[in-house]
Amino acid sequence: MQPTYWKKKAFRLTAEFPTVMCSLLAVNPWSSDAGSKTASGSYLSPTNAIEDLTAQLSQAGGDKDIVIIMLTAPSSEGFIGQMQQLAQAFPLPVVGQACRMAQTQLTLQVSKMQLPARALGGLPAPAALSVSTVRQIAGAHAIAQAAASAGGDIEALSAAITQFKAARAAALSHIQQVSTALQQNICPVWSFCYSGDIQTARIEMKKDIPHPDHVFTLAMMFVGDNLAPLRGLLS
Repeated sequence: MQPTYWKKKAFRLTAEFPTVMCSLLAVNPWSSDAGSKTASGSYLSPTNAIEDLTAQLSQAGGDKDIVIIMLTAPSSEGFIGQMQQLAQAFPLPVVGQACRMAQTQLTLQVSKMQLPARALGGLPAPAALSVSTVRQIAGAHAIAQAAASAGGDIEALSAAITQFKAARAAALSHIQQVSTALQQNICPVWSFCYSGDIQTARIEMKKDIPHPDHVFTLAMMFVGDNLAPLRGLLS
């Protein structure tokens, strides 16, 4: 029996999520050269979304880790609800952007916003996969660590310690609040995870695509040398 790579998963970001170097390709109903643009709005099925992503990999080669996170729904309301939930669990800019476009279409019926054209046949340059909630935790930790390394004369040091104690208390409180919020933000997604030859992955990701009849889709494909931390967020 052939393995099925598309699986329904629960996505949850954790405070321990490290910086991951990867390329990110995203497609939604408002992406250039993707989906169907009609008088009533823009639409994109899961099948067409994956076709668009595989086209982006047409000239890529070698072995890579690939993770796709996909949301899909038959209605605008359901699609917006899913994206709002994912934006809380994984606040990437592409999620918020697609959500705003969907809300505009739902309100105006015809979205006048279009994403810039994207060149096919190549991967974007790898960039740090970092999200605001984890950066906030890192910043809070930096403030707390600064208290331990403050230097200077006695009076200046005393004043600095007093300030840092207050900052440290606020930082620790913020760390706890953010960590608690992260644990509570869980979003159901469709995922595809593959390690190996990119061209083989292109073939496999077209098999058993979920909900081919849906008309709203957001798909994000992450490509890198080691995406184990990202796969670890899917359970």
